[in-house]
Parts: sequence; structure tokens; C-alpha cells
Amino acid sequence: MPDFLKKCPQCGRRSGVRKLETKLVSAQLERESIPTDRVVLDVQGGPGIINDGVQSVPLILEETQYERRYECERCHHLWIEKISRTD
Repeated sequence: MPDFLKKCPQCGRRSGVRKLETKLVSAQLERESIPTDRVVLDVQGGPGIINDGVQSVPLILEETQYERRYECERCHHLWIEKISRTD
């Protein structure tokens, strides 16, 4: 496995940190509809914006959480970093 230039939380060195494992903790998929605004002419003939919820845009959010385990080659300290990613 490749070495990373991460800082060890115990000894503070940046060299010789190895990534041991990346594990998927959870993955969620959410679907939402976002209402869009429509431009219409008002009574005086000027533009107006209304949001009547009739038109909507689908939005799909995917949230993924990972855990990565690292080991320092100098002091052999093991630690876990949690990473969240939303697409």
C-alpha cells in the first residue's frame, strides 16, 4: 500500500504513514423534489415570480461514509479517520 504524507496524531511526523484499510460504513440514497419558480405577468403587465409547486425538479442525493485506518511506521500508532461524501 502506498505511503501518505499525513501527520501522525501521536508523534507528529508526516512521513511513513501507511493506509491499512478503507471500509464502507454506510450509503444512503435520498430523493427529493425541489419546486421551481415560474415567471408570469402580473395585473399591471410586469413580470412576477410565483412558486405554486406545480413544476418541480428531481434531486437525488447520495451520502456515503467511509472509515480509513492508518498506521505510523515510526511509533506504530493506529488511528481511524471518518470521511463523509455527498454526491
